[in-house]
Amino acid sequence: MTNLRNIALAILAVLLLAAGFVFGVLAEQRKRAAVETAWAAERARLLEDRLAAQQRARDFERAGEELAARLYETETHRATSALEADHEISRTAAGRECLSADITRLLNQRAAARVPAPAADATQPAAAAARHPDDAASDRDVALWVRHAIDQYNNCRGRLDAIRQWDNEVSGK
Repeated sequence: MTNLRNIALAILAVLLLAAGFVFGVLAEQRKRAAVETAWAAERARLLEDRLAAQQRARDFERAGEELAARLYETETHRATSALEADHEISRTAAGRECLSADITRLLNQRAAARVPAPAADATQPAAAAARHPDDAASDRDVALWVRHAIDQYNNCRGRLDAIRQWDNEVSGK
């Protein structure tokens, strides 16, 4: 009987070992399935984040293209208006001396001390470009200068407004 008892204990031990092994394998499979599920969920989240970032980039690009088109249209309108204003100034200004050569020279010296000389302006009449900068300024010269200063201010303001509008669009404000 001792033999039978030892065999029964051996069988019981083998069964317990087999059951432990099966439960261990099943637990490992559950862990692996949980890890794979978490990994798949993370991959899906990363894919969603990537797609959302790509959509935001497309939205930013579209907003930038719209801004560039509006800016081009605005600057084209301003350039046309400037040419019309220059024509009207040339037509209506008498060309008489408005600022003496001394005052013109003084203003040019003060301006030159602050900013570099601007490049030649294609919108300025050829006669004005041929003049010496320290000659007396006519009413036409002053009117063109004022028109040019107003245009520069409006261009700067328009660009800043367009940038603010673009920023508000892309930031959702």
